Amino acid sequence: MNSSDRRWRFLVPAGLVFAAIAGIGLPLLPSALTAANFGADGGDLLAAILTDGVPHPTGYPTYVLLGQLFQRLPISTPYFRGALLSLLPAALAAGLAALWPTSWKTNHLPAYFLAAGVTGAAWGGSPLFLSQAVIVEVHGLQAFFTILALAWTLLLLHPAGERPKGWIYLSLALVYGLGLGNHLTLLLLAPACLLALGWALRKGMSWRLALGQVAALLCGCLVYLYLPLSARSNPPVNWGNPQSWQGFAWLISGGSYRDLLLGAPLAPLMERVAAWFNLLRQQFGLFGLALGASGLSLVGEYEKHQSPLLLWTFSSASLFAIVYQTADSITYLLPALLVFALWIAYAVFSLADFTWRGRPIGMWLGIAVLAFFLLRIPVAMQGADPRGEPQPETFAREILTAAPQGALLLAQSDADTFALWYHHFGLKERPDLNIIALPLAQYAWYRENLTHTYPALVFPAPAPEGEDGWTEALLALNTQRPTCRSRVEAPEPLKITFTCQKGQP
Repeated sequence: MNSSDRRWRFLVPAGLVFAAIAGIGLPLLPSALTAANFGADGGDLLAAILTDGVPHPTGYPTYVLLGQLFQRLPISTPYFRGALLSLLPAALAAGLAALWPTSWKTNHLPAYFLAAGVTGAAWGGSPLFLSQAVIVEVHGLQAFFTILALAWTLLLLHPAGERPKGWIYLSLALVYGLGLGNHLTLLLLAPACLLALGWALRKGMSWRLALGQVAALLCGCLVYLYLPLSARSNPPVNWGNPQSWQGFAWLISGGSYRDLLLGAPLAPLMERVAAWFNLLRQQFGLFGLALGASGLSLVGEYEKHQSPLLLWTFSSASLFAIVYQTADSITYLLPALLVFALWIAYAVFSLADFTWRGRPIGMWLGIAVLAFFLLRIPVAMQGADPRGEPQPETFAREILTAAPQGALLLAQSDADTFALWYHHFGLKERPDLNIIALPLAQYAWYRENLTHTYPALVFPAPAPEGEDGWTEALLALNTQRPTCRSRVEAPEPLKITFTCQKGQP
């Protein structure tokens, strides 16, 4: 059997993995806002998508543009359609990951099929993967861009006689640029991509094709032009107002989130390392950890061109998740989990040819490993189901029903702000209300944007510096308006309350 026939046959298990993950996730997709699975940003993302706006740093233009496309689907609710943008790319990513074993050298086709199934079940069926595939967030789509970035790097490492046609390299480079418009953590793979491109040049790739890939990548990055172009219309969700170079740089560089990186003292970092290990154990079990460790050593021995790529991907994603000081930083571990699933699959793949007294012991063991990961999926589904945490939706419905006509709604955090933005701006509910995100009042771009969003309000001029001074001045100039204040009573499980007061006559 030639390699071409083997690749086509391998599309069958890859397609089954895609269909399985899509089928698993579809019943779990919520139709309303949820705080589950670190999904509090969903309200902000959807509000930006539905208003042609700019979401929180780093802007995510690729995600927003694809989100606008998905919102044209004539099905269910905006949230369901937004969650579908996570599920379908995530399922496709799991299917593409199942194709990775085609790069491992053997003529034992059943071993390919078994390794594909293990890869899909171990990564696509892991609790963290499923949790991000069923909510409105960027990480399901990021999984898709990650596997394609790794595929591009792997193809660059192919010997000259085994390289695909040039258009494939150009397409993958373009997709990498677009992937940077979904989440800039894809830059973690940039060193591997650049080194692989340099290696390909030394092994005979033409400068024309190499420079073409660089140009294609830069063309993909042009998706960031969406941000200043969108900001020109002063949408209600307009983080950083990136019409200026200063606002654009603030937005794409991470804005106020930059202090969360590399600022932790040693002791909490050690705690996060322990949490990282526990997370790996939760995803794969102790049995899976042992298999992954053995697969790591085997890949390094037999697939020498792949080993550094996989090790770099695992290490860089893990380090970023450890040093980034947010509760949801574990979501950045999806590339690391992909690599670990591939190590597990390689351990199974290496055992497939083992026989004892004519019995295919290796295949039986591989089937047992596959069954182990398949049996873990129902538990992962139960833990990833986001439909049981509708607190943002409940809060938004209650306050929008209770708020007096023309009230000022003062939101205290991301959770209540984003829920209100989704309903007020995205769904265009209660247009008479005026939502003020107090934590953003410290930024001049936000105060300016409010003057475009709510021209009927009276704003301080000149605007006092700082959140407290500006808010007090705003309330003093609009005393006739009722005021409602929301408050996050507990972050997990999320609990948001509110109180309302009448305005002065």
